Amino acid sequence: MMMVIPLKFGASSDKVRHFYRLYEHLTPWAMAEVYLIGMFVSIVKLSGMAKLDLDYGLYSFGFFIMAFFITLIWFNPDDIWKQNAV
Repeated sequence: MMMVIPLKFGASSDKVRHFYRLYEHLTPWAMAEVYLIGMFVSIVKLSGMAKLDLDYGLYSFGFFIMAFFITLIWFNPDDIWKQNAV
């Protein structure tokens, strides 16, 4: 969003370069799938010891995981630079 909206309103790619570099820097650190596996392991291990309430936190995390992977699949920042270079 921070890259698409300024370009949509006519900002040059030089002004958006900072957000692109930030995106490229943070993408490897996301590791949402590792956190998902950790949650599954903890649910399986704790289910025998205690009563677990899987409420809004689990639903919110599921929504986050879906939104995260949809963003990774659909959003290609290289397409923005190619479109803006023409």
